[in-house]
Amino acid sequence: MRILVAGLVVAAAAALALGTVNADKTADATALGFAISRQPEVHWHVAQRTFEPWASNVVRGSYRVNGLSGPAWVVELNAPADASWKSYTSVVVINATTGAIMAGDVLETN
Repeated sequence: MRILVAGLVVAAAAALALGTVNADKTADATALGFAISRQPEVHWHVAQRTFEPWASNVVRGSYRVNGLSGPAWVVELNAPADASWKSYTSVVVINATTGAIMAGDVLETN
């Protein structure tokens, strides 16, 4: 019985680790998709991606989100200025286990 329980624990840990690796590989693409859906006419690029072991309080520049839980990738994006805005930035918080978007916003500066 102990061997069965130990095997289940190991299998669950492995599945969680594989999910986190998969979310890591797709975090940039997920964040780019989010930003492009909000501002499709600009040319987004990933500026930085950081890992938050417990994303309860994420602050990046003027962007702040509270109340999230669990590990997350925080992807920061930028786009060059155009005739409408002086700058474009975006912050997207992605669940590190599932790869789902937990929060995000696109910020324009005039």
